[in-house]
Amino acid sequence: MSSSDENYENYDLFKTMLSQVVQRHAPPAIPTETKTKTAPNAPEPGLDLYIAMSNRKNCPEHWALLLCEQGAPRGKRFHIVVSRGPDLNKYKYPPSVMIPTVHMNKRIDSQYMPITEKLATISADDELKVWNAHRKVKPRHCQQYVVALLEELERGGLVGKGTAERFRARVQVCVFEGPVRRIGEGEWVRLEEELGYTAAIEKVHRIQGWLKGYTGSGVWNLD
Repeated sequence: MSSSDENYENYDLFKTMLSQVVQRHAPPAIPTETKTKTAPNAPEPGLDLYIAMSNRKNCPEHWALLLCEQGAPRGKRFHIVVSRGPDLNKYKYPPSVMIPTVHMNKRIDSQYMPITEKLATISADDELKVWNAHRKVKPRHCQQYVVALLEELERGGLVGKGTAERFRARVQVCVFEGPVRRIGEGEWVRLEEELGYTAAIEKVHRIQGWLKGYTGSGVWNLD
């Protein structure tokens, strides 16, 4: 065998050994299924939309819409709050200061505001439509606010047709409007001056029949 033939054989052996080493140390192939899941253009997770209602029995229910990432324990709460007046120890006439509000990082299924129903799952891009609908709704009683917000979401195609009407049938009368009689601003101011805010609110609820036989406090927690 010539020197050149021996060199060729050694080269072929070297290539074979190198190929074996490369195969032994090469990283495992990524399964096709994993590649699909981690693709950069994969769709973002959706957002769940819920309606929640307080479970207290000594006053009308407090309603809110909740928006959160799928499966998340906390999210945004769209609802009505009563704003304090200039003097932090006093409130203005409550129906005149009912403010549409969004509270962030609220519990989705809390003890005081449990989930009543899941309404829809929407895309993350559609969250702006919920905010825009919230801005369109004028201040009003919390239950009426939620119904009005649902009407806007229906028009935007985010919840099913008839959703707003279904919940409208469950709306309770605001305690300043009934069911026994209307309590106007003048009467409220007198009650608050005589009793203080907390006792005045309890008095209003007793007038409307909510606290009949109830001896506890009318103050509630909505966290």
